[in-house]
Amino acid sequence: MKVVVTGASGLLGRAVHAHFAAQSHEVLALANSRAASGSNLVQLDLLDTVAFATLVHDFAPDVIVHTAAERRPDVVQRDPDRCHTLNAEVPGRIASICKEAGKQARLIYISTDYVFDGSRPPYQVDSESNPLNAYGTSKLLGERAVAEQGQAGKTTSLRVPVLYGDAIEPSESAVNVLTTTIVAPSDDRKISMDAYAVRYPTNVADVAKVIEQIARMAVENHKDLPPILHFQATEAMTKYDMCNVMCRLQNRNAPPLPEASVTHLEPEYDVDPMAATSRPRHCKMDTSVLQSFGVDVTHVSFESWWGEEMEKQASLVTKAKEEAEANAALALSSADEANGVQEGKDRDSVSGAEPSPQESGTGDSPENATYINQTEEIHPDGAASRPTPMPAPHAEPGDLSTITAKAGHDSVAKASAPSAVPLATPSSPNPSFSSLRGRPTPPGTSDVRSPSTSQAPSLRNAEGAISLAVESSETIVSASDIAQAPVDSHSNIAGSSGHQASEDAPSDSSDAAAAQAGQTQTSLGSAGGLAAAAQLSDSTIAETVGRTQHSPSGATDDDIYGQPSPRPHGTEPASSLSLASDSAREATEANTDSKIHSEVNGTAKSSYLFLIKVGDPHKVGESMTGHILYTVRTQTDAAGFRASQFSVLRRYSDFRWLHAALVHNNPGIIIPPVPEKVRGLISRFSPDLVETRRQGLERMVNKVANHPELAKDDDLKLFLESDDFGRDVKLRDAMKGPVPTPEAKTWMGWSGTVGVNSGQKFHEHDEWFDQQRAYLDSLEAQLKQMVKSLNTLAQTRKDLADSIAAHSHALLMLSASSLSRSLSACFAGLGDLHRRAQELEDIQSDSDTRHFGSVLYEYERIVGSVRKAFSTRIDCWHLMQKADDELRRVRTKHEKVKRESAASHYYEESLKDLAEAETYALECHANFDLVSRRTKDEMKR
Repeated sequence: MKVVVTGASGLLGRAVHAHFAAQSHEVLALANSRAASGSNLVQLDLLDTVAFATLVHDFAPDVIVHTAAERRPDVVQRDPDRCHTLNAEVPGRIASICKEAGKQARLIYISTDYVFDGSRPPYQVDSESNPLNAYGTSKLLGERAVAEQGQAGKTTSLRVPVLYGDAIEPSESAVNVLTTTIVAPSDDRKISMDAYAVRYPTNVADVAKVIEQIARMAVENHKDLPPILHFQATEAMTKYDMCNVMCRLQNRNAPPLPEASVTHLEPEYDVDPMAATSRPRHCKMDTSVLQSFGVDVTHVSFESWWGEEMEKQASLVTKAKEEAEANAALALSSADEANGVQEGKDRDSVSGAEPSPQESGTGDSPENATYINQTEEIHPDGAASRPTPMPAPHAEPGDLSTITAKAGHDSVAKASAPSAVPLATPSSPNPSFSSLRGRPTPPGTSDVRSPSTSQAPSLRNAEGAISLAVESSETIVSASDIAQAPVDSHSNIAGSSGHQASEDAPSDSSDAAAAQAGQTQTSLGSAGGLAAAAQLSDSTIAETVGRTQHSPSGATDDDIYGQPSPRPHGTEPASSLSLASDSAREATEANTDSKIHSEVNGTAKSSYLFLIKVGDPHKVGESMTGHILYTVRTQTDAAGFRASQFSVLRRYSDFRWLHAALVHNNPGIIIPPVPEKVRGLISRFSPDLVETRRQGLERMVNKVANHPELAKDDDLKLFLESDDFGRDVKLRDAMKGPVPTPEAKTWMGWSGTVGVNSGQKFHEHDEWFDQQRAYLDSLEAQLKQMVKSLNTLAQTRKDLADSIAAHSHALLMLSASSLSRSLSACFAGLGDLHRRAQELEDIQSDSDTRHFGSVLYEYERIVGSVRKAFSTRIDCWHLMQKADDELRRVRTKHEKVKRESAASHYYEESLKDLAEAETYALECHANFDLVSRRTKDEMKR
């Protein structure tokens, strides 16, 4: 089978090209701007229709897979006219060329799930499309152009979601680029991360496999291609969920990979209304048509692929470290050999010219002996006596040999008298020593800020890693030797020259530059310094590799495959960030130290904040055992929690348990209500009910967590943190006793705890509570009346909508009668106007019931919570009465024992029982007073 693949230099195009070639098909891979990136790519501009038509005529392909497109939504949104040609017009031209060719080639056009608005998943192939941005619109127009200009049965549009895979750069995919965000930045900046839009990340290898099966079915089995096909993986995840998975997998391989974290990510659970490009919320697509066509839709799981990818990256890092150590050892050997040869030549050249120590009179003087001892302490291996070699002539500023020569030159102490220039501290005005401080290298082309202050070489190949390690080893040599050696006033410090060269030269080094480190015309300094360079620590290389292996580069736009790249708040371009001065960095470090110092000394704020999101509802189980699970995500600065951000899964009954536990633990406090339980098996899983319940649960748990007293409850902490909630609740009940969970009703009070009733009728003695009960009764009555009025209004609106619909239908029928054309047009317009008015009345009726009714429903449940709080006070009163009755009984018994019993031990036991009964009665009185005060405070709050 002969195949043409357009856009073969992209992430998906490379995968398609590789898979077809692996299946022994004859493949012609086309690319334009990046054709030089592969030796087997043919450069061709798809805008040149004549050239492409000639290629199709000469090659006569069976299948054309069109993957080329402008796939960055923000770029398309900013310049829709320019991108319209590539995304909308070119697919139609290709379809027309396929139709006109003598051998009709099949066309598989790659589209996107962005043709949907994401409001009503799952989407069938014939579902109504409604793109929210220019990118989705352009791809939809491309689909229509293919269908209109191509031949039916010979063309198809394959819609796919966000993709990931084996990328050259992380910026090629909106999923791969997330690996650059899970390494925490050097400061305390927060990075916003999308936790709202549900995606179905799919591997490009799976997409390539599906495309090959579609092509084979069409060509070999002579099947007609369906006009639209859907394919995506089945794992629903937000970008924040993807970051959590990647973080866990990367930490399994740390070290050598850098340790990852998501604590610096700030999940966004709501759509940004000010965003320049709108994106759909949930674009789940149905793949049944693709399966009926005979295509296997199995796919690799997200976690398994990324687990293997992280292991592969770890092995590359380890290999790069080993090669760097081997190169450092080789450089050490070459330097020792070169210095030995040079020493021999120097001794031979000066042996006849220098007088003997006896002739000069300075052979064994104390001063000379002292200086020799000092130099031997600086360089124990005798390197202090070596002459200083000159730098290589005609060396470029960015040449590694020049940097290495300067490092060796400055790290070796001269054998002459000590220099008059003293050793300077890091803050010294001496320019050579001041330049030893870390300076940023020129930034990369990406506008996403790198985690480090310099743009290090790419570690996608071993060459970059070896060069990086050699550069790091040279820095270690210069730093260790300069710290002790005297300095000549006319020499340059290795750190200064090295950093200056790095600022002038490109950030990526080559094998040729690395090989120059061992040339005999340069000196690498003392053997002791290079030995220190050979001992590269695991953490140094792993940290550097972690910062560089995912460094984004490429175009300035940061939206990949329809996904916005994460960006910290207030991020500036990398070019401006790299110009930060040393004083600015010192101020940042000092500010960070002061924050830490203030927290250690107890100056941190005492009140804690909670931000809790309840989302991602999904059904678990079937029929009788089915229920809805919610993801509860928590952000807090409160102490005592396992992290500042964490998430757990909870069902509706777990929220009801939390409510009952809080009522039981905190008598007198008004506990925010949970949505009422719905009876029945059909309506409880309806989308509207699930969404309404989710909103109610989210409001309830946020009010609880931000309550000054309820936030301290241990059961709340258990609810928010426990990963095995059922087991932990059983352990909690074993220690503290089970939580009473009576069925809560909207307007009915809390049914008193079993066994609490003292047998006496409660009579209110506090006029304030009587007034509040009267107020609650009146409020309930008004709420009921308002609910009744709202239902009447909604029903009236529905009746009006039905009447308007009937009138609209009559007008439209009248417009079709044999009247004059102008009169028919007027009736048709009036009928259409009434139809739209009927739709608005329907929408208004539903809105009144949903929004206004939900507010009334919330207030009704709040009234029920207040009554529960009042009822707990009555329970405390009954306990107090029972305690008083018990005290009177024990006191009577004690008086009887005191009069009749002569035995002392009976009297002591009776006295002990009396003391316990009095203590318990006092506690009950105090508890009743406390609950009364707490209830009044809650009503005021």
